[in-house]
Amino acid sequence: MKNQTFAALTILVFSTLTLTAQNNANRLSKFNLSVGAGLVTTFVADGVNTSLPPLTFKAGYQISRNFSLNGFVGFAEADSKPGLVSDGKLIYTRNTQFVTALRGEWKKPVNNKLDIYGGGMLGLSSSRIRQYEVASGQEFIRQSGTPTPFDPNARAGKFFYSGFVGGQYFFRKNIGLFLEAGFGVSLLNTGIVVRL
Repeated sequence: MKNQTFAALTILVFSTLTLTAQNNANRLSKFNLSVGAGLVTTFVADGVNTSLPPLTFKAGYQISRNFSLNGFVGFAEADSKPGLVSDGKLIYTRNTQFVTALRGEWKKPVNNKLDIYGGGMLGLSSSRIRQYEVASGQEFIRQSGTPTPFDPNARAGKFFYSGFVGGQYFFRKNIGLFLEAGFGVSLLNTGIVVRL
């Protein structure tokens, strides 16, 4: 009888530990996706126009209750105010920026619906700068050696790092909204987050 009781208790304890581990594994192996739009472009100090708000996409893996690792992609495009060049043509400059990065997020759940978070991002920012004539819409190509407001030989891509803080509110179990401040393709982002 002692052996049967000991065996039953051993099986019960082992089953409880296994179920707890499975629940923790399920809780820790959650993926999340976010799609957002920038409210304040990183080019705001230059007084530029944006035909499309900066766009962001983030895919993350919840490693622990308080930490997730995320891939980040961002796109932004901005046009300068038109200006005259030496031959009297009115032109504007278009900067197209593409960002890819890896982010680490430390989260603090406030309650079942609200999380606050912060972290760091390390990535590659790539810019393509072109100029266009206002009248024709054709790309304006400067002659070699003529003055230009930007360096035509500048590297297209460069590494960067930045920090961010934000919050996300889940109005449904797995669907919520986020608001985030930091540097990427926008200084302030908002959008939808989905937990899978």
